[in-house]
Amino acid sequence: HPGYPPDYYLTPPPTTIRIVVKSSADSTAISGANVVLYNANTGESVSREFSQSDGIATFQASLSGNYYVRISAQGFKELPEGSVSPVPFSVSSGQTISQTYYMNALPGTFGKIDGTVNPHLPGFLIVATSSGLNTEYHTYSGPDGYFVLFNIPFNTYEIDAIKSGYQSSNQPQVTLTPGSA
Repeated sequence: HPGYPPDYYLTPPPTTIRIVVKSSADSTAISGANVVLYNANTGESVSREFSQSDGIATFQASLSGNYYVRISAQGFKELPEGSVSPVPFSVSSGQTISQTYYMNALPGTFGKIDGTVNPHLPGFLIVATSSGLNTEYHTYSGPDGYFVLFNIPFNTYEIDAIKSGYQSSNQPQVTLTPGSA
C-alpha cells in the first residue's frame, strides 16, 4: 500500500482509559483526585493522572491488558477502602473504556502531604510518621516519583522514602496546620 509509512501496520492504535471519579453522596465530579493506574499482572504502577474538573482522569497509551486503579482525594476515603482488593479490568488495544468510581466522604478537616522522590521512580514506600499522634500514614510513589497523602490530621511528621537498593538521604519534617494544606 503506497502512501502508508513502513511501520503503519506495526503501530497499535492508541488505547484510552477514562477513569471517572464521583462523590457517592451526590454523584458530583471530584477534581484533583490522584488516580494511579497499575498493571494487574505485575502490580507495578504504570501511569498517574489527576482527575480534571469533570472528574475524569484520562490515560492514553498503546497498551492492552489488565489494569486496576487506586484513587485518593482530599476529603474522601481512599479507593479501594481498607483491606479491599482493587477490581481489575481489561482493555484491548485501540479500545476506549470508561470506568466510574464513587468515593465516600471522610468527615473532618485534614491536610495533605505531597512531593516527588528523587530519583523520580515508582514504588518508593513513603511513610509519614507522627510521634505526637503515635501513628503513621503510608503510600507509594507513582511512575513519575510523585506521591500524595490526603486526609492527614494536622501535626508534625517525619517523611521517609524506602526502596530496596536506595538509602534515604534525609528525613524532611513537615508540619501541617489548618490553612497550610
